Amino acid sequence: MERLKFIRKTADEKNITAYEIAKGTGLSAVGIQHIISGRTKAPTRKSLQLIHDYLKGILDDPSGGGATSPSQEVLNVIVPLLERIEAALVEYGLQMDEMDEKLERNYKIFLKNKPAD
Repeated sequence: MERLKFIRKTADEKNITAYEIAKGTGLSAVGIQHIISGRTKAPTRKSLQLIHDYLKGILDDPSGGGATSPSQEVLNVIVPLLERIEAALVEYGLQMDEMDEKLERNYKIFLKNKPAD
């Protein structure tokens, strides 16, 4: 779990977004966001290793990998917001799917138990 602590701490302290990590690792931004936020309770070793190695590379880079242009700074603010919106929409979609399934199940039970006219 040391890798996970390193990932969370580094991403937070260096303001590295899940999107940036995704671009560097090939993993999905939403998956990375779930790992960083703790929503994913048991991330795979492979994912943790990829993220860890990517972040370690950024820290070892003498240029620091920081934002230098105003447009990059804007992206550093906007991209995390968009990722949060995307994650919320995914969660909302999953909740709606669950509600539809429950409604359909309950309707079938209702029809099965409906008194005869």
